[in-house]
Amino acid sequence: MRRERARRKEPWFQTAYSVLDVPCEWDDRWRSGFGENADLHVPTPNEFIATDFSILSNDGVNVPPTLVHETPGCKLWYRPDVKFKVPKAYICANLMTPLSNRDPESAVLLDLMLYVLDYNLKEITYAADVAQLSFSHSTHEHGVTLQLGGFSHKLPLLFEAVRDHLAELVVDPSVFELIQKQLRKNYHNYLIKPEKLSKDIRLQHMQQIRWGIADKLSVIESLTPSQLATFHKDFKSELFLEFLVQGNITQTDSIAIVSKFSSVVQISPVLPSKLPTLRSRCLRLPKGNCICRVENRNEDDPNSVVTCYYQVRAGRTIQVKLNDLVGLDWARNDSHSRTYGAFNCMCSRVSSKV
Repeated sequence: MRRERARRKEPWFQTAYSVLDVPCEWDDRWRSGFGENADLHVPTPNEFIATDFSILSNDGVNVPPTLVHETPGCKLWYRPDVKFKVPKAYICANLMTPLSNRDPESAVLLDLMLYVLDYNLKEITYAADVAQLSFSHSTHEHGVTLQLGGFSHKLPLLFEAVRDHLAELVVDPSVFELIQKQLRKNYHNYLIKPEKLSKDIRLQHMQQIRWGIADKLSVIESLTPSQLATFHKDFKSELFLEFLVQGNITQTDSIAIVSKFSSVVQISPVLPSKLPTLRSRCLRLPKGNCICRVENRNEDDPNSVVTCYYQVRAGRTIQVKLNDLVGLDWARNDSHSRTYGAFNCMCSRVSSKV
């Protein structure tokens, strides 16, 4: 097909374009037919669309989650829906391992593992999202948290898909390279934002073991797909599982879901001697004034962030709410600072109950 310079312009945005006749060979091919194409077909039925919206008969008292199942490497907390009576359920899986903060490489490999898992589940989670089922994940200082919610009829099916992909993590080298590049960019973008960097520095001073974003950024380039595969194998070899299942689902089904997860993923419980290391702890800051100053990594950003952190002893819920009220009063009396391009706020930061 010959090229012709675009000599016309459309009237709205003055975009240049040209008008050409359809080549005869194209017209002949279209008229003769293309034959069957296996890639063009009606979409397959969405297996995650719920059809059973029945409500379980739970007429008990609304109580906090109860520990209903416990093994050396797993705990299950269960709470039925006795108040709202909707056909929905919620599953939260906390996968804790001492490997998550072993070194900066392990911390980055944990992030990469979740990114790869998310990539491998894209088609499944898209279909689940259409069916109003949700799946999210996050990392924390002791491992990974998986959260699933939605209609209780097909929620176990989505959990099974996540479980199976986590059990056999497929690490494609080309996909690994793309994810590694994206994660490196995310780390960099995090560090050049003063408010994000301030939070990271604060947590490094408060947590006993924490690898900051700068530590992660310094090692991510050296990691390989084979290292991720090895880490995934080691990850399953030292795990402690803690589940919360609540909503329109029976206790028997909840126990079956958790037991099946342990057997399919083929986890090995973490040694009892290492369990104390999986408890969230907050370091006590020394008395007096401590100042930590960090330069902004983005030289083009003239903004600064000052964080004044006052540590209070471990308190109850009422103490946290009182702190929130103090923060609201601060914001009400300090609204004039916005006039000068400044922004002040005060809020509670609860870290391991402190």
